[in-house]
Amino acid sequence: MLCEIGINDLGWSDNNGSCTDLQKRIYVLWHSMIERCYSAKRLISHPTYMDCSVCDGWLKLSIFARDIASLPGFEYWRDNPRQGICLDKDIRNKSGIKQYNPDNCSFVSNYDNIVERNNRKPPAYVCQKKQVIRTDNDGKEVVFDCLMAAAEEVGGTKSGVAQCCNGKIRIYKGFRFRYAS
Repeated sequence: MLCEIGINDLGWSDNNGSCTDLQKRIYVLWHSMIERCYSAKRLISHPTYMDCSVCDGWLKLSIFARDIASLPGFEYWRDNPRQGICLDKDIRNKSGIKQYNPDNCSFVSNYDNIVERNNRKPPAYVCQKKQVIRTDNDGKEVVFDCLMAAAEEVGGTKSGVAQCCNGKIRIYKGFRFRYAS
């Protein structure tokens, strides 16, 4: 049992000499999907998958292997093993539920997957909720909504402003920065 939930009822693996190359690839695809959603170690390093799941049927390798053959893009993935094609759960997803299932999934290029992810992911500075105060040499203070806004104003980087706010450096780009209380 994989991650205490996935059932390899076909006995396939990526190092099984009796499996075809396609069976090995399907197994690796299934294995990676299960790990992405249910491996505690993987979820710690990739917390964006914390709310993801796999539909009940796809927890069994045999059902997953049967169903993916009808997904959009499967033939291209099957026939082009080195073309950077991945199983995506988000592009076709209309429900907003982060689940691998036959209705949500399709095979897309890695490029299209990244473009789509970046389009739905808010800019990094939206996530930073701490206000930042910039102080110049005359003691004049300016308040910014976030690290990124302060960094953009002075032509610097978010990490540079953060280092100053955290006391690792005193001055950055000619200013002092601190977090608002």
